[in-house]
Amino acid sequence: MSTIAVTHTNTNSASRVVGAARLHYVMDTWLFVWAPLVGYVGLSAVFLIIAGVAGSGVVGSRDSSTSLGLIMTILMLMQGYQSVTRLFGLSQAFGLTRREYLAGAWAVGVIGAAVLSSLLTVMGVIERATGGYGLGVRLAYSPFVFDHGEAAALTTWFIVLLGAFLAGLLFSAVRQRFGVLGTWIVYLGILALAIVAAALIGYRQFHK
Repeated sequence: MSTIAVTHTNTNSASRVVGAARLHYVMDTWLFVWAPLVGYVGLSAVFLIIAGVAGSGVVGSRDSSTSLGLIMTILMLMQGYQSVTRLFGLSQAFGLTRREYLAGAWAVGVIGAAVLSSLLTVMGVIERATGGYGLGVRLAYSPFVFDHGEAAALTTWFIVLLGAFLAGLLFSAVRQRFGVLGTWIVYLGILALAIVAAALIGYRQFHK
């Protein structure tokens, strides 16, 4: 009920965007608050228990691993998709415009990416310092991510996680607007452009 009051009584655009973001946490607390935290803590505990029982080096690799980061990225993708499918219609009932809702959803993605990228970076630093907790566990640490320092690792995780959230948001928004056929047309077009861009880059590299 408090969310309804916020979205109807505040005429300030910034306040309505805050209301749109708050809608995610109030109406789907599990997906946008508890699922990332439970997933992060729970999966970390499970991986460590497996490593402790099965022996060192079983979970992850000393050379490269971002297994927990991959799972969190998939979760952010799901959050972005569910943001539209579950809450967009509700936001319309609360009087929010599409622009206000998408701005609020963007804010939710930024917050989620900031929190999870910080947690993954801290975990990666700990894994590097302790040799994977003395068990050779690599869940968040990877030389590819951390070779240029902690700030670069934090930035990398943030961009990847936010990108996944926005990809899910875009996919769901396009599907809602244009239907399944329209969605496939749009994404096949994007795929074709990506292939052409990759081919051009490869051609330029080959002919240097």
